[in-house]
Amino acid sequence: MKNPFSLLICLYGSHLLAGCGGGSAAPPPPPPAVATHFSVNSPATATAGTPFNITVTALDASNKLVATYPGTLHFSSSDPQAALPHDSSLPSGTGTFPVMLETAAATTITATDMVTPSITGTSGSISVNGPVGATHFSVTAPAGATVGQPLNFTVTALDALNKTATNYSGTVNFSSSDPQAVLPANSALTNGVGNFSATLKSCCGNQYITATDTVMASITGTSSPINASGGPLSHFSVTTPVIASSGNPVNFTVTALDASNNVVTLYSGTVHFTSSDGQAVLPANSTLTFGVGNFSATLNTHGSQTIKATDSVTASITGTSNSISVGSNVATHFQVSGPVSVSARNPFNFTVAALDAANNPAITYSGIVHFTSTDGQAVLPPNSTLGNGAGTFSAFLKTVGSQKITATDTVTSSITGTSNSIGVFTRCSSRGTQCGAPVLPPCCPGLVCVPASTRAFCEPGTASLLGATGLSPLTEHSSRFTVACTMKTARKSHTATLLENGLVLVTGGDDRSASYATAELFNPDTDSFAPTGDMTNARTGHTATLLANGNVLITGGRNASGRALSTVEIFDPTRGSFASTGSMSFARESHTATLLDNGWVLIIGGENGEATPATAELFDPERGVFVKLGNMGIARVSHSATLLKNGKVLLAGGR
Repeated sequence: MKNPFSLLICLYGSHLLAGCGGGSAAPPPPPPAVATHFSVNSPATATAGTPFNITVTALDASNKLVATYPGTLHFSSSDPQAALPHDSSLPSGTGTFPVMLETAAATTITATDMVTPSITGTSGSISVNGPVGATHFSVTAPAGATVGQPLNFTVTALDALNKTATNYSGTVNFSSSDPQAVLPANSALTNGVGNFSATLKSCCGNQYITATDTVMASITGTSSPINASGGPLSHFSVTTPVIASSGNPVNFTVTALDASNNVVTLYSGTVHFTSSDGQAVLPANSTLTFGVGNFSATLNTHGSQTIKATDSVTASITGTSNSISVGSNVATHFQVSGPVSVSARNPFNFTVAALDAANNPAITYSGIVHFTSTDGQAVLPPNSTLGNGAGTFSAFLKTVGSQKITATDTVTSSITGTSNSIGVFTRCSSRGTQCGAPVLPPCCPGLVCVPASTRAFCEPGTASLLGATGLSPLTEHSSRFTVACTMKTARKSHTATLLENGLVLVTGGDDRSASYATAELFNPDTDSFAPTGDMTNARTGHTATLLANGNVLITGGRNASGRALSTVEIFDPTRGSFASTGSMSFARESHTATLLDNGWVLIIGGENGEATPATAELFDPERGVFVKLGNMGIARVSHSATLLKNGKVLLAGGR
């Protein structure tokens, strides 16, 4: 008999076995696979700024694919500038993602489960190659600076992706739009970056600092505009003549300056005057206008003297003139003054004054004056004396053109003086005027001297040119125009300026092949032209502006070599001559120059053959200096500038 307990065991065991006595059961299902880490596959090399793909696979502890991985990945990298994928899932346990690295170095990429950080994986080392070194510099400077005070700026070497080129090993040279700036010496950068200091000296307006590689000039960079403003008042400049005559006034100028010798236009203090000459007659305490003042003093003690200007409140703000040699007023030269223009063969008056070395009247001069002229046909006064150092005389000039008269002491030839340029004009004869005799002026252009019986008259050249009225067709149909004498030089792109004395000043221009420095005057009383002194520069496409004092400001233009000019000169109608007076901040031609209500001249735009600037500046006739202004909204050349009734200037058109 079987053991009864075996049946019981079998019955209870049936829960585990298919049966007793040799039966078998199906194995249980395996547990689901669980991801324990990630595999991150990437290329061994990459280029900074160039995208590439990585593949992430979820793996279990046996490195088998976990196709059912349900989590979300987060990406990170040892490159802090890397462009990485957004948080993502892994369909079927694997996924491919785009990545872009930015830093040229050995880099890795890591994928991490966002819930269970222990489920993670990191790529192998990726060697990231950067662009081929630095391609340009970034120059970072403050927006404003005080002239004479140091400013700090930074130079950074950048690659083509505007990333710091830490491997830059070149040398940097510094330059500035301020020609007086104190700049660093040639320098290297550390890891592609350098901090430096510079001092601007030119006031006032925008200045720039440029950094350039000493070998590769294409590796360069310029700062943003730095508004350079004047520093605080430091001292006075006192400008006087080097020679003076006792008892005669001398003119001098006081200028308020900062530590860099820029004019402090906002100075509002009061200036007190002293002198090493205890007998000097000095100005009362005075203010300055825009930082400048012109004054007069009389020195009475012979010898070397000075004039001193001091702020009436702050005694440390002061300035002393150069040495002034004060002596007696012995004549050293003559001043000969004649009219700017005369008619040929007509008498005119001129004056001669004896002057000492300080240009004071030498009233004790007792010598005899002899006269000569550049006009070989001139009728001049005989040798003469002067009364109280001065005299008025009469002369005739006969040769058309620019002529001068010279006065010389008959004993001491170094005591001499030459007049201003005198334009000698002749009146051309109109139709019907008698001609032919040597003493008569020539016929106007378009008319010829035609014999008639025993005389001759100015008439049209041929009968075929006569109209129904007996005049030429031009005269008949354009009766508002009359023929005047021709200019001495054919010219275009010149200027013509009406002077206060009624003459017209014609300057420069060109004949399509070369620019002219010549100038001439038109006399409306004689309808004729005569040369005056040449300009200091040949110019075409320049401007000529009549100033409030009667002088003419000539600016810019293109010289005989075709280069735009920044130089400026002044025509003095009383002397009939030109003199240089500084330069504009920008060489320009085909610009505009407009006289403002305050007597200053607004200069705008133009071009220099390479660029059309939007720049503008003001000319101060009293100081002979230029002041930079803000730029126009649009660069212009060959535009118009019109002073309006409200004092503003309308700019129109241009290129």
